[in-house]
Amino acid sequence: MTTLLAEAQESSQDFPLQQAMAKEAEAAREKRARLIKAESEYESTIKLTQAAQEIAKSPVALELRRIQMIAEIGTEQNTTTILMIPSDILPLAKEISKFISSE
Repeated sequence: MTTLLAEAQESSQDFPLQQAMAKEAEAAREKRARLIKAESEYESTIKLTQAAQEIAKSPVALELRRIQMIAEIGTEQNTTTILMIPSDILPLAKEISKFISSE
């Protein structure tokens, strides 16, 4: 009876190939991650646009959203101070600023 002993040894020539394959796999994972992130950002943009269009239909909706935001912040234990300024005051502030600068 004859017994053969065979050992598998990694040659130094296989190591660069393994490194190249690992780099290629890492690049593919990074590419997929970037594509997923870009797609998510695109979907977020669409959702935000739709939400803005819905809120623009009714000024009351905007005020309700502001109240909801204050309630959410209020439930957290933090030291955030919120100063609510109606959005209608911005054009008025611009007019006052123009009036003062023209004098």
